[in-house]
Amino acid sequence: MDIRWIKGEPLQEGSILYAEEYLLGDLHKLKFRITKIVPNRLIEYRCLFPLSILAPGNKFLIEPKGRDGCIFTAMSVIRIPRWLFVRLHKKHEHKIEATQQHMKEEGLNLKKALESLGSTG
Repeated sequence: MDIRWIKGEPLQEGSILYAEEYLLGDLHKLKFRITKIVPNRLIEYRCLFPLSILAPGNKFLIEPKGRDGCIFTAMSVIRIPRWLFVRLHKKHEHKIEATQQHMKEEGLNLKKALESLGSTG
């Protein structure tokens, strides 16, 4: 996976992130814009065109629990019905499940990154 900020500062509203990643063996080249940041609570981002047509928004929710814990939730919005998404991706019939697993892994990676930032401050 290759990730880099191509506009703005990391995790700042309006910044653009470029990512190359493999999902089910296919390389995906994606651009995302950070749309909203609430420190230690929320990161909202959206895919840029053309993916934004089908996937308009994503977010990571961070809900503090106690002194040293939180519930971390990753959410993605897909603008087409599941049955149509599956039909369009017959080649990869498990794409939704693979995407869910991928989001879980990305969430765990982001959680580790946020925890390391918190331990340095």
